[in-house]
Amino acid sequence: MKRWLAIPAGVMLAGALFVAGSYGTLTAEGATNDRAKTNGVPGDIVELQERLLKLEQSMGVQAQEYSALVKKVEQQAATIQANSTSIQGLQALTSNQANTIKQLQAENVAYHAEIGDLRAIYGNQQAELTSLKQKTGQLELAVSGFETSQAAQDQALQSLQLNTTATTQTVVTLRDSITSIYATTTSNHSAVQSLTQLVSQLQPKVEVAANQVDVMKADVTTLRSELGSLKTTVSQLQTAPATGGGTTVPTTGGGTTVPTTGGGTTVPTTGGGTTVPTTGGGTTVPTTGGGTIDTNPNVDPNAGSGNEPATGGGTTVPTTGGGTVPTTGDGTVPTTGGGSVPTTPAPAFLTIEENNASIAYTGAWGYHSNALNSNGVGFWTTSANSSMSYTFTGTGVRVLGMKYFNRGLADIYIDNKFVETIDSYAPSMQAKVVLFERTNLTYGPHTIKIVAKGEKSLASTGTFVYIDALQITSGGQLPDMPNTSTPSDLVIPAGAGLIEESAAAVKYVGAWSTHTDARNTAGAAKFRETANGSAELLFTGTSIQLVGFKAPNRGLADIYIDDQLVQTVDQYATTQQPKSIFFEKTGLSSGTHKIRVVVKGAKSAAATSTIIHLDGFIVGQ
Repeated sequence: MKRWLAIPAGVMLAGALFVAGSYGTLTAEGATNDRAKTNGVPGDIVELQERLLKLEQSMGVQAQEYSALVKKVEQQAATIQANSTSIQGLQALTSNQANTIKQLQAENVAYHAEIGDLRAIYGNQQAELTSLKQKTGQLELAVSGFETSQAAQDQALQSLQLNTTATTQTVVTLRDSITSIYATTTSNHSAVQSLTQLVSQLQPKVEVAANQVDVMKADVTTLRSELGSLKTTVSQLQTAPATGGGTTVPTTGGGTTVPTTGGGTTVPTTGGGTTVPTTGGGTTVPTTGGGTIDTNPNVDPNAGSGNEPATGGGTTVPTTGGGTVPTTGDGTVPTTGGGSVPTTPAPAFLTIEENNASIAYTGAWGYHSNALNSNGVGFWTTSANSSMSYTFTGTGVRVLGMKYFNRGLADIYIDNKFVETIDSYAPSMQAKVVLFERTNLTYGPHTIKIVAKGEKSLASTGTFVYIDALQITSGGQLPDMPNTSTPSDLVIPAGAGLIEESAAAVKYVGAWSTHTDARNTAGAAKFRETANGSAELLFTGTSIQLVGFKAPNRGLADIYIDDQLVQTVDQYATTQQPKSIFFEKTGLSSGTHKIRVVVKGAKSAAATSTIIHLDGFIVGQ
């Protein structure tokens, strides 16, 4: 600013000197000229004064212009200062933008790296997709093989039906059972083709069908054997000579015959047994190695009627002539004159179902509905150290279970002492099998404990330990309680999967009817049309689903969880939809919950009826 002001000041000084010099010159000249002027006044002085006046006026204008110029300079200086500030701001902004560009460049490099990783992941997913397609092809081949196997089984069942036609009415009944199994197998075949989540539900059905086929094959073999034995016996009776009016028949396996007296008859013995004559029409019966008879009404009906001789330590009594005969289920044998001799009765067993309230469970146990079980229910575990224990009073105990290809090992303890390790593996399904038995205990209270090892044999594919029931000797006094658990008190464990509507744990209120249809999960379901009927289940876990059969004639139902109304469901559908999930609840808190389905007796405008159809419960983790 001072640099700009220095220039006008110099100009003004020069102007002043110029004026002074001019004035001096003019004065000198004026002095000379004065002498030429009249009145003594120089003529140039007046002119000079005028010029000076004009000069002063000009300088005043220049001073104003200078002042204006100074203002302009100041304004320009302020503008320059503002521009300088703006330039500094622009320089800072440019620096920030440069940093931002560097950061974006770094991020761009990272994005390129991520894109490379995504491309690699995409490549891996493509490879996995190809692998899945290959596995799908293999699965389709496996299903095709299963279908071929099913066709072979169908042919075998048809052949079995034709063969059994030649036997007794019992074989006719067996043929009807085979026809029912054929229908169940067909249903299973259709479910396998769908390759849906119901594959896990098909396994129990396949197990049932396979076991029933095995049982029926065994029954046919037994019937044929018995038929052959009967033919042989009839032939022997027809050819045996009589003595004194009596009849003798040959024995088998080295047995002997003795003539009867007074019309008595003898029958053949097996395995070295001896027959003796009777008096007054008495009859002797064969022995079979001295067997005992189990009259337990709860055993598998395919295992015997409960009043025939068995093997293993039976009791015989002497008769006239020194022979011996076995006892029957009521502990009596025929004697001379038609009387009887009392004997010690065979020990009987009382069945304690696996869901009895007095059985203590620890660890993780699952719940399995299967018609082959003694009460239609079984408990299983695959977890090591999971256990069940029961205290009883008596002299013996049995453990019943279901053997199969995926079964494992368990340790048996009695009164806290290790007894043995049992293996429930079998290549084919065997229901109501005695996995363990101990009958020589002293009379008194005892505790049996079964502990899963979480281990298996080399042949097995899994570590399942499957318990169906316990059996206690009738000689002891059982605890004072009923031999069944209250369904409303039975809690289904988390992760149990499908629980059939017919399970003992389901509590019904009101009259519910049974719907038999191969499209239901187990060939049957429950339904009700009128209001206020209900079905409820106690379970642990965080999720629950309801399975039913949607159709045009279905109605409305209220769903309660822990006595709180959760939802009103509508089972109406324009077409029939079996095995439909008509309600689902997730996110429940851990612990025990109760679900209740209440029939409203109402329907939507489109439905033709108010029926509610219940096919089962699916208990999640």
